[in-house]
Amino acid sequence: MPDKEESKSDIAKTSRRTVKRVLVPVLSVGVGQRLLDVAELLDPDPGLRLVFTAVPSTTANGVGGLLRAAGVAALAWDEAVGLRRDLVITSSHDHPRGFDTPTVVIPDPCGRRRPPRRPHADRQAPQVLDARVAGRGTRSGRTPVLRLAAHSDDVRTPDTPAGDLPDPVAVVGDLTFDRLLLSRRHRDTYRAALRVDPHHRLVVVVSTWGAASLISREPELLHRLAVELPEERYRVAVLLHPAAWFSQDVHHLNAWMTTARTTSVQIVDPFTQWRPVVAGADLVIGAHGSIALYSTGMGLPVLLADPKPVRTTSSRSPHATSPLAGAPQLRRGTPLPDQLDAAENWHTGRIRHRAARHVTSAPGQAGRLTLAAIYRMLDLTPPGPAPMLTPVRAPRRMI
Repeated sequence: MPDKEESKSDIAKTSRRTVKRVLVPVLSVGVGQRLLDVAELLDPDPGLRLVFTAVPSTTANGVGGLLRAAGVAALAWDEAVGLRRDLVITSSHDHPRGFDTPTVVIPDPCGRRRPPRRPHADRQAPQVLDARVAGRGTRSGRTPVLRLAAHSDDVRTPDTPAGDLPDPVAVVGDLTFDRLLLSRRHRDTYRAALRVDPHHRLVVVVSTWGAASLISREPELLHRLAVELPEERYRVAVLLHPAAWFSQDVHHLNAWMTTARTTSVQIVDPFTQWRPVVAGADLVIGAHGSIALYSTGMGLPVLLADPKPVRTTSSRSPHATSPLAGAPQLRRGTPLPDQLDAAENWHTGRIRHRAARHVTSAPGQAGRLTLAAIYRMLDLTPPGPAPMLTPVRAPRRMI
């Protein structure tokens, strides 16, 4: 990761003979948080130089602020894509060969799990590679692209033209989940940074964006939380998806937040990492998605706030059925303390175990396997010992 004091000219003048340059295009704040995790694995290697840049798009609003907060020097898009590069690390599954450079596509968040397609007779299934073995595994004459997956169920037959060879896939586990599990041990540190006393129960409310989001469907929920949950026992933190903060409707959001904040209900700002907030929580309220699945897998009760019941897929895999199917649903006519208690009673060790298996099929191995996959695409051997994951930093900004 480039040092925050490093100038743009320093990046551009890096010696080609001694350093491999890796381009990291960032499409959004949420994507940037996951790419920064990957970059942290590569930080110890002085032979790599990472060049971050925001992709020109409306979804990239806020990316500059995220990278500055992380201490990362970024280049403008036109300057960055004009540099010689040895590898691209991206989150985009669309047209990765547009860079004409070997590319690693990081896994989607776990909430986007889709059932595997059955390959047509004239189409081939993706080749599943061992990331630790040398060689790119891509047909000669084709720009190498390696797609990473968190779970073996994420290896899908893509919509490739008949007779074309799909990109190879390496199952590397879920880096976000592995770091969450590690960070959960530092729960007291995060709660202290969030100004949550030991006797308080921290309830984290998670909302996406748009008309179907929780804050749009249940605008009175935060008022209910403030009124129904005794201040001497509860604290509430609201995590909004970055896309909500940087959308065209942000002025409506700001007006809503002004009236929603109370002593016990606070809104987490967009550049505060969501993971230390969840790692310090006692319970999560939110729609079925990545954070709800991660929370369940790390041992947190979840109260679902979905407009429709959680659906299962048609895949025969034992991990295809969501572990949240059957979880308590948020109701308007039932006192909130009773609903939180019901969520805690529903959550069991068996459900936690099912959720963890649903998220990753390589538990605890994401750092090592992700690094191996990246160095495979660089035609290099990873230097030194296997990387050690670190807990996420305590939030710099307070709720």
